[in-house]
Amino acid sequence: MFTLESSRLRIMNEIIVDKDLKLQLVSLDQEFAKEAYEVVDRNRELLQAWLPWAKMTKSGDDELEYFSNSLKRFKEGQCMEMCILHRRKDCRHDEDNKPWEFIGMCGLVNIIRDAETKQEPCAEIGYWLDQAHHGKGIITKCCLKLEEAAFTKLDISKLKIIAHKDNRPSVAVAHRLGFHLTEEKLLKPNPTLHYNAENRIIFSLTEEEWMSRRQ
Repeated sequence: MFTLESSRLRIMNEIIVDKDLKLQLVSLDQEFAKEAYEVVDRNRELLQAWLPWAKMTKSGDDELEYFSNSLKRFKEGQCMEMCILHRRKDCRHDEDNKPWEFIGMCGLVNIIRDAETKQEPCAEIGYWLDQAHHGKGIITKCCLKLEEAAFTKLDISKLKIIAHKDNRPSVAVAHRLGFHLTEEKLLKPNPTLHYNAENRIIFSLTEEEWMSRRQ
C-alpha cells in the first residue's frame, strides 16, 4: 500500500497561497470542525445542488467525522483534502482572537496510484468556497498552488476536475486553470462527491502540459 510514511505527502500540511490565504490540512479540533460546519450550513442550498455530502453533513460532529476519515485516507496516500483559511482583517492577534478563518475547501479528493495496471499517478481536484468570498479569484489561486504541489512534490502525472455540466462557476475554474475537456466518462461516481455520472464532465491537465505552460 502507498502510505504516508513512504510518500512526500507528509510535508504538505500547509501551503501558503498569498499573504492573506493558505491551504491547511484538515484538523481534528472540535472547535475548528464546528466553525467549518457553520460555513457549510450557511452555504447549504448552493452546495447541495452539486455535492451530495452537503445534504449528509448535519452537525459539527458530522464535519469532525468527515475530517477524521479524510486524515485516515491522507495517511494512506489516497487524498490530500485541505481547508482554505483567510486572514481576518480585524484580528488583534491576541490569545482570544484567531488570525485565520475557515472559508472553504480545496484539495486532492482522490489520489490513484495503481502499480498493477501501471497507470500513471493521477488525482482529482475538488473545491468549494463560502459565497461571501466569491468573485475574488480565491479558488483559482488555491488550485494553482495545489497544481504546483501535485506535480513537483507528490509525483502526480495528471490532475482531473470532475464537474456537473451545469455548474458554470466550477467549469469556469477548470477553463481558467488551463484544463481541457476530455471525452472520458465517469464510470464509478463517488456517492459523496457526485450525484450521477450522466451529467458529469471531466477536465484534465497533465504534468507535461503544466510544465510547458510555465516555460
